[in-house]
Amino acid sequence: MTNATKPTLDEISKLIANLLAYLHPEYLLPPYNTELQKGKQYDVKTIEKYWEILTTIDWFTKKLSKYELFFNDFYPNSKKISDFEALEHHIHAYLEDMETLKNKIDVFITNLKNDLKKIATNKKEIDFALKTLRQKIFDVFGASKLRGKHRHGNNRFVDHYVVDGQVASTILETPILRERLTPQGLERMQGKITESITQGKAWWSNNAAKNYVQCYGLVNEVIRRNKAFLYDLLDIKPIH
Repeated sequence: MTNATKPTLDEISKLIANLLAYLHPEYLLPPYNTELQKGKQYDVKTIEKYWEILTTIDWFTKKLSKYELFFNDFYPNSKKISDFEALEHHIHAYLEDMETLKNKIDVFITNLKNDLKKIATNKKEIDFALKTLRQKIFDVFGASKLRGKHRHGNNRFVDHYVVDGQVASTILETPILRERLTPQGLERMQGKITESITQGKAWWSNNAAKNYVQCYGLVNEVIRRNKAFLYDLLDIKPIH
């Protein structure tokens, strides 16, 4: 899937637009600013809390949609930073952003569950539904588990494409090692550099594209399942 055909986050965009309308009705043109319906539980601070959570989720999801391009095209012209160093930077930034998005969706569900239980009568149903959805989040974000495993241990996540290419590059840049290579060995090391960066960029770009489709679907599913709960909690009616 290319960036040109990637879908927008319809569900979360609509929800964010509705929260913005209630936070800033002065931004709306007639007749939209006369359609706002607030109930007795309406509270600006609660709306602001969910506005902040949802806009953060939206921002990180859209950022993840760019990593297909980052892995393919975003490399420096400067010789001070190698393509392998740039690829490694992209990998760690990508896994960090995946982890952050997972955590932000979890924050949304946890806050919603806790706030709903203060006002709802069907607390057990809500608890079960949101626990099930929360588990799905952790199942979908498989790539970020890799980041978390190394983040809390003593080892840094290392990509084998980066390592293979860096090792070959180091050998060629170290005179005492380079001068001991046969012509075939020299050719192999040079080929390894090209092969590693080409394959590494392709693998991570494809991986980011596939993961984005899953992330996009999950975010929309989370919002679709919970927008009615949120509107009830905030005691507002969406503007259609």
